[in-house]
Amino acid sequence: MKKNFLFFSLVLAAIMSLLSSCAKDTPDAPEQYAITIRAKLPEGSTIESLAGIAIEFLDLRTQQKVEKQLDKAGVCSLSLDASVYTITIRGEIGNNSIVAIKENYSIAENTTLELPLIVTKIRPSGLLFKEVFFNGETNNGQMMHPDQYFVIYNNSDKVVYADGVAFGLAAHANVTGEDAFTEELTKNNRIVLSMIYTIPGNGSQYPIQPGGQLVIAGTAINHHDAEHPNSVDLSGADLEVYEPDQPANFGQDVDNPNVPNMVKIFNRFGVFMMHPRGFIPPVLFEIDEPIETFLAKNQFEYTNNDGENIMLYAVPVENVLDGIETANTGNMKVKSLPVTVDKSMIGVPGCHRGILILRKTEEKNGRTYMIDTNDSENDCIARQGQNSFPARF
Repeated sequence: MKKNFLFFSLVLAAIMSLLSSCAKDTPDAPEQYAITIRAKLPEGSTIESLAGIAIEFLDLRTQQKVEKQLDKAGVCSLSLDASVYTITIRGEIGNNSIVAIKENYSIAENTTLELPLIVTKIRPSGLLFKEVFFNGETNNGQMMHPDQYFVIYNNSDKVVYADGVAFGLAAHANVTGEDAFTEELTKNNRIVLSMIYTIPGNGSQYPIQPGGQLVIAGTAINHHDAEHPNSVDLSGADLEVYEPDQPANFGQDVDNPNVPNMVKIFNRFGVFMMHPRGFIPPVLFEIDEPIETFLAKNQFEYTNNDGENIMLYAVPVENVLDGIETANTGNMKVKSLPVTVDKSMIGVPGCHRGILILRKTEEKNGRTYMIDTNDSENDCIARQGQNSFPARF
């Protein structure tokens, strides 16, 4: 009996020792600190309450999210683990979109942080980019990008007339650092553009039904043949861009007489081409005044590296319907678009890979809707293979 008692005593001691050892190996829980966020509205804002606006804290170490809401005064107080966070405020009040982002914010003590809010008007049209193909492809060893195109989709529940809607490319290449263009965006909330084209029409010629779309091609011809097996047929596009006087090194542009042309407002380079690596993001916007008035109000002059004075045009962010921060994966330095238009980015790994930027979809009440949270990392995918839009006879 004594031997058994001694045996069980030794076993119990061993177990207790093991548990004690395990307890010592368990890391201490991270320290927590009190943090207060104070969201600050722009001077002159008429918004009276920020109650219910969402605020998210993303722990960059664990990838865990803490989601809270602002109170009426725009304040949120809580305790968080010591770590580095991305703090995002995002929401809508009336026809105002509200955004603020603070990246790589270290919490290592009790603190109060003031976050300036960016407030922009929501444009109710419902038009957005469904597809953007800029990447080009390789055909028989030759890099090509003649079959670039984009698709505009009506994500609303009513007919939208696309007459006069404008397409532009940002002047700032997001593979580069800060420049005069990003300074203009920060100071005056305008996106400087390198080109602008508009959809023709008198206001009622281009209706897009709910769930309908417009396909706009760089050149609306059948690009697919034996010499170009990876190109596609765009002869059935609704509109095309025609540049009869483009620089000679780009060859002669082709005009499909069966497809109406976009209206050229201006083009810094004289040729329609989206960068195949995605450095130059596209935007879709409204011009709600005579084009001459818009251009006169939105001139942007700067001096380039060669000392030349260049005249471009900018679009106020409040006019933007949609934009996608396209990029070359791993090489983006400074965003071309504000976070109110696109919080993140969607990239391609290189040029001429045949990669299409395609918006994700969801089904509601028997209809397909595009996912649109102004966050391309969440809203879009980069898919191998562009779509074909052949003519219907």
